[in-house]
Amino acid sequence: MTEQNNTPLGDKLFVGIVIVVAIGLVLYKFINDAGYENIIHTMQAVLFWIIEGILIIFSLFGFIYFWIHREKRWRARIEKIQRIERETEQIHQFLKLDVHNLSTEAIKVLLNPQLNPRKYLPESLEKYQEQMNNQLKAMRERLPIQEQKDSIRALEREKYQIKQEIQQLKEEKRQKQWNEDNQKDERKRKLNLGYREVLYKKNLKPEDYSLLKEAGYKQKNEYSILLKKTITVFVYPVMNHSPTHTFLVYETRKLLENMFIKNITSHETKDADLTFKYGNKYYAVEIETGTLLRKKKQTLEKISYLNTKFQKRWLIIVSNKNLLAKYRKLGNATPRNRVEENLKKMLKISTH
Repeated sequence: MTEQNNTPLGDKLFVGIVIVVAIGLVLYKFINDAGYENIIHTMQAVLFWIIEGILIIFSLFGFIYFWIHREKRWRARIEKIQRIERETEQIHQFLKLDVHNLSTEAIKVLLNPQLNPRKYLPESLEKYQEQMNNQLKAMRERLPIQEQKDSIRALEREKYQIKQEIQQLKEEKRQKQWNEDNQKDERKRKLNLGYREVLYKKNLKPEDYSLLKEAGYKQKNEYSILLKKTITVFVYPVMNHSPTHTFLVYETRKLLENMFIKNITSHETKDADLTFKYGNKYYAVEIETGTLLRKKKQTLEKISYLNTKFQKRWLIIVSNKNLLAKYRKLGNATPRNRVEENLKKMLKISTH
């Protein structure tokens, strides 16, 4: 970087005057020593050489200027030739494109001047203008067809995806059902379904309710002869008996077992519902819900059978206390809330 000249203007002017005066003194001395004619001759020679030098300098500058512009023209021409070659190759590649194999996006790019500017030189397009126009026309005609195909493919993909999702949901549903079935089977085994006629609601989980109903159990509110209060139970009716009948047979058996009575037998025939042995004698318990009263002949046969086989060692448990008086006319009968008391009385077991 050149340093700035800070010399005052007065000093510059003084130096200039000194130089001019010195040059003047030198010329004056030269003229006095050489003479006038010699000076004229010398000046002519100097002038000649000055003109010759100027001509040479102008010639040299002219040659340099010509050479530089000639080089520029040659370079421009070479660059143009190279550009024509590149553009020709691009045009060849463009014309080779098969519009039927181009995607929608590719066609849009090729047709959009902003996305794919085609500023070719006239010399490049000279032989291919018609082919280029035909190719562009083919692309414009192909575009809506390709867009329609894309829409169809998109719908097919969506349809396939929906089908896969449905299949997946079905599989998940199947797996879920399989798990639920396994859980149900496991719970059934734990509940011992099919072998237990009565299940107490208080001992069950909420998810067991529907499982029991599916298995054929009936939800009932019954008075328990064991707990001496009304409770909710699930009962699986035995044979053609009602849920109430099945429940009372179940609880009576449990009551007898709690009284340490063994050899208890359940009957589904014309015999009593329950028979058991106590003190070397056989006893019978009949559960009645009111159906026997509607069949007079069958009622008399049943009572005659009990009296013959068990004499006075039998007891009717009446589920409906409103029918208790009618059953007492037939023999020893008891309501639910006094079953334990009357059993012990029949067996002559102390109730104290």
